[in-house]
Amino acid sequence: MKPPISVGIIMGSDSDVPVVEKAKEVLEKFGIPFAATIRSAHRTPYDVQPIVTDWEVRGCQVFITAAGAAAHLAGAIASLTDKPVIAISLAKFWPRKCSTQASFSTSEERR
Repeated sequence: MKPPISVGIIMGSDSDVPVVEKAKEVLEKFGIPFAATIRSAHRTPYDVQPIVTDWEVRGCQVFITAAGAAAHLAGAIASLTDKPVIAISLAKFWPRKCSTQASFSTSEERR
């Protein structure tokens, strides 16, 4: 049996890992159980649904995604769940001071 989690973190590629490390440290500090994985909304879209389903069964209450500027990964996750999705858009083409932006989606907004 897999352990319960409260937060699910999905990154679009391994280059996104350093950005998410701080969030993982904070979750660990507060004893919040989480799971993290790397999946691409473009390269491995069929791998995303079973992960979301598994994590929801394990008690996941919020998803955090970290991927490219358009936040396609967050949109893919949001289409599969009614849980909140926090999207960290990692725009490599924006000015340095604006290189990371976050957006939030809840099931209420999608209705």
